[in-house]
Amino acid sequence: MGETQADRPDAEPTTTVAVSDGPRERADPPPRSVGTGIGRYVVLGVLGSGGMGIVYRAYDPEVAKQLSELGGLALDAGDVAGAIDLRKRALDLTIAAHGPDHPNAGTAWYGLGATYHDAKRYDAAREHYGRALDIRRASLGPAHPFTIVVLDDLAKIAEATGDRDGASRRRDEIVATLERAGAEANQLVPAWLDTADFLVRIERPADAIALLERALTRVDADPGWSAHRPPLRFALARAHAAKGQRATARTIAETALTQLGDEPSPAREEITAWLRDIAEKTGE
Repeated sequence: MGETQADRPDAEPTTTVAVSDGPRERADPPPRSVGTGIGRYVVLGVLGSGGMGIVYRAYDPEVAKQLSELGGLALDAGDVAGAIDLRKRALDLTIAAHGPDHPNAGTAWYGLGATYHDAKRYDAAREHYGRALDIRRASLGPAHPFTIVVLDDLAKIAEATGDRDGASRRRDEIVATLERAGAEANQLVPAWLDTADFLVRIERPADAIALLERALTRVDADPGWSAHRPPLRFALARAHAAKGQRATARTIAETALTQLGDEPSPAREEITAWLRDIAEKTGE
């Protein structure tokens, strides 16, 4: 493979590189099309041709990945501006190589959106998450875990900015999408729990109770989902407590304890402590 920009002292290590197919074996070989690969490089266009073959302007996907990872490290270190700059560069490189709607670009849009989210720059985060959501819906499907993650982040932004209705719509969309797709328990149960907790936070415990009772009807009917009964019942107990129905809440939480069995576990400790707190509040 021919010279790369990384070989030259004046090169910019995070931009594009020049690569060659090697010596020409015939007079006019057809050039590679944009987006095809030469080794690990992705062709962006032709720079020229000669006796050593066609020289292409190309992109190294590893550079964008490394820039994004460096952005994460910068964010962890508190360098928000540096993190945004690094992930912007990663996005620009990915778009240059694949276009703005490629699945790889979806990952880059999401990474920059997450950086803005952590920095509490919610408008920018919402915009970038929106681009990532469109790409992931198209390429992965509406119920794919990576698609659901974006919806969850958009729900969190809506709640953080006081848009309860927007957050509720996103939470409802997550649950409805997963239920419609027949999602497995490891996806659906967390969605039910997150949505129920959200409904309790915004003082809609009756809606949380309705959701959890529907969820438990399904879970109780499937022996394969039995491990998910205690956390759902504990969530139901908390929702009843939020509605002021403490006696009902206590009964449901005790059922959750029974379903957990006698083995010590963090879940048992949490429910036991919660029951103790309820008893203290009611003077029992």
